[in-house]
Amino acid sequence: MIDRIVILGDSMSDFGIKKNTITGMLARATGAMRVNSVGRFSDTKNWADFMWEWSGGESLIDGKDKKQANALTEKHMSLKESTHGSPDNRLSFVNYAVGGAVVNEREKLAHKIALTTIVEQKDKYFKELDSDTSKPKNTLHIVWIGLNDTVTDGKDPALMKSVVAQVKDLTDQIRDRVAKDGGKSYFMVINNPAPVEAVRYAKSQNDPTVLKAQEATLEFNKHLKEAFPDKYNDTMVVDMYEALKTNLYHLRLIKAAQRHGRKVEFEKPENSTDTSLANTLKEFEAIYKETKGGKEIFAEIQPLLDKALKTDNEIVLHKEVSDLIIKKMADPKIAAEKLPSIKAIKNALMVTGTYPSQIDFVAKYYQQIKPEKHQEDIAKLRVELDKVFANNLPKQLEDNLNVANTALYDEVATLLRENKDGTFRNDNSTFRKLLDNVTANNLGFVATSDGAHPTQAAYKVIALTIASHLVQGFSVSPSPDFVQKAQDALVEAEVFEKGVKIPLTRSNDQSAPVDLNKFTTPTVKANPKAALTAEALRQQQLKGIKQEKPNPKTHHTSL
Repeated sequence: MIDRIVILGDSMSDFGIKKNTITGMLARATGAMRVNSVGRFSDTKNWADFMWEWSGGESLIDGKDKKQANALTEKHMSLKESTHGSPDNRLSFVNYAVGGAVVNEREKLAHKIALTTIVEQKDKYFKELDSDTSKPKNTLHIVWIGLNDTVTDGKDPALMKSVVAQVKDLTDQIRDRVAKDGGKSYFMVINNPAPVEAVRYAKSQNDPTVLKAQEATLEFNKHLKEAFPDKYNDTMVVDMYEALKTNLYHLRLIKAAQRHGRKVEFEKPENSTDTSLANTLKEFEAIYKETKGGKEIFAEIQPLLDKALKTDNEIVLHKEVSDLIIKKMADPKIAAEKLPSIKAIKNALMVTGTYPSQIDFVAKYYQQIKPEKHQEDIAKLRVELDKVFANNLPKQLEDNLNVANTALYDEVATLLRENKDGTFRNDNSTFRKLLDNVTANNLGFVATSDGAHPTQAAYKVIALTIASHLVQGFSVSPSPDFVQKAQDALVEAEVFEKGVKIPLTRSNDQSAPVDLNKFTTPTVKANPKAALTAEALRQQQLKGIKQEKPNPKTHHTSL
C-alpha cells in the first residue's frame, strides 16, 4: 500500500499556496491571476482533490463552507498534519504545488520574482522530512511541471533537454532522500498538454509566441519520455498531452470557457432520476392549470402528449411543444411571456430532452424575443441543427453516431469562445448566457473563465487519467478500494466507452482484471434527465427570477 502521496507542481495542482503569497495577492488584485474561493485554479475542485477522495480521504470541499474547506486544505500543504481525514490517519497526503512554478531558472527578468520553482518545493519537502517521525514505507510522488517554462516564461525549445534533466535530477534526489529513511519512492511524472489546444489560444494558434510554446512543449514531452523510460519499475510518464488532445466530446467536455463568476459548489451533487418532458408537463398541468392562461395552454399540449405516449418519441414531443410555445409568444394578444405556465414550460424545454433539442429551442426562443440580434450566429447553428435532425436523431442516439459527428458541439463551442474579430471572449450577452446554461447542463466546460485552467469537470478527466496509469503501472495503490472509487467516478462522469479508453484494471500482480463493461455508461437515449424538477421550476417562477439557470448539480443527456 502507498503510505504517502506527495504532489509537486504548478497551478494545475495548486491547493491554494499561491493565493496566500505576496505575489499571489498582488496578481489577484491586478486581475493577472484567478483562483476560486478555496484557492484552486478551478471552478471548484482540481485533480488532486479527486485523488485524495478516491484514496479514502475526507473531501476537503463537499459539505464544507469556505472557512472549513480552507482550514482542511491547509492541513495538506505540509507534512505535519497531512494524514488528517484519512481512514485511521493512515495515508499522508501533501500538496506542495504552487501556481506559477517553473522547474528551476526563470528566463525572463519580469519573472525573477513572480515565478517560484519546483526546486523550492523539493527543499521544503526535505526540510519537513528531517523532522518527520512517521517514516512511511511507500511514497508516491506526482510531479507535474513545465507549462510555465514553455508558456509563461517562454523558454526556448532548445533548452528543454536541460530543463527535463533538472526534473530527472530532482526525482533522483527525492528517491535518495526517502531511501535514507528506509522508504521506497514511486514517481508519476506528467507531461504537458498542447498550448495550441488551450481555449485562450484557440484563434491565435499561428501566433509566433504560441507556436514557440507549442514547439517547446513538444520538446519537453519528448525529453521527458527519454529521461524516464518504461524500464523504470518505480517511475512512469503520464501522457496527458494525448489524453486532452482527443475529441473533447468523448470526454463530455466542450472546448469553451465558463462565464466569469462561477461559484464553488460546496454541496456534492445529488443523484437525480430520469425525468421526461412528458412527465414534467403532466406535473406542470397540476401546478399551473388554474393560473391565468394555464388551462388553455395545457389543453393544446394534451394532444401532443397523447401522441408522444403512443410513439414513445420525446424528441418529436420536444419539437412540437417548442413550436407551440414560440407560436404563443409571437401572439401579441396574449402576452405569453408573462404567463406562469408559459414561463415554466419554456424552462422545461431548456432542461429536458436531447442537447440538440434544447439548442434548437434556445435559437428559436432568442429569435422571437430579439430578432435583430445574433442573426449570423443563429444561422450557423441552424445549419448544424438541420443536419442533426435531417439524419434521424433517434437513430444517431441509438447507434452512438454522435460520438463521431460533433459539428454542432464545435459550432456552439466557437460561439461561446470567440469574438467576431477572433479574440477570446467571455461576454454577458443574453444569447451567450442561454447557450452557456444549456451547454453546462449537458457537458462540462474544458476551461474556467481565464481560458487556461481546467474546470472541475476537466480535472475529473485528468484525475481519471492519472488513476488509470497508477493502477496499471504499479503494484501498490493508496487504498484497498481506490480502483472501485475511481471506477464509480468514471461512471459518474459518463465517459463514453467507444470514444475514450480509461482502463481501470488492476496491475497484473493484483486481483483479476475488472470487467470494464460493468463500469461504462452508454450514451443516454431519448429518455433525458431533468435539470430542474417541476417543483424547483415552480419555486423559481414564484421568486420572480428573470435569468432561468439550469441546476448545475445534475447531469443531462446530450447527443
